[in-house]
Amino acid sequence: MMYYTGIGSRETPDEFLELFTKISKRMEELNYVLRSGGALGADTAFEAGVSTPQNKEIFVAWQNFRPNVKTDIYTYGEEYETAKKIAEELHPAWEKCKLGVRKLHTRNVYQILGRDLQTPSRVVFFYAKEKDGVVSGGTATAVKLARQRNIPTFNFFFEDQKEEVLKKLKLKE
Repeated sequence: MMYYTGIGSRETPDEFLELFTKISKRMEELNYVLRSGGALGADTAFEAGVSTPQNKEIFVAWQNFRPNVKTDIYTYGEEYETAKKIAEELHPAWEKCKLGVRKLHTRNVYQILGRDLQTPSRVVFFYAKEKDGVVSGGTATAVKLARQRNIPTFNFFFEDQKEEVLKKLKLKE
């Protein structure tokens, strides 16, 4: 199996949401499985492009994360403590985070490394504000982990990165 991660800000502009849905359709054609987090915005846009349930792994921080929305919910097993430790090491102010926020950041580890924490995604597509290599918001944990593991990341906040992906996937806007 080949995996990719599609994530981003809840405030992702609509033009990118439509594009993320097209990208996930194309990635499914290329036999990739989506990993995402079920949040509104970029996550759900990526998820919307996947036609077959087996072609997506949606990691949520808790049951009923998105009430009344059918999604694949993976329960966290014995790897959870390891994932939590990874998230803690990545987050600059873990001790200040409330339990729910910690669960969200821990969930981000699974988005990159998979349920077993041993099967990393091959690429990460996302939208989030970024300055000097520092990604803002909750997406930062996943992107920081991917970059530490030398997984290619493409932030659609930057026009050149967006264009590179569209060219590689043979998509037109």
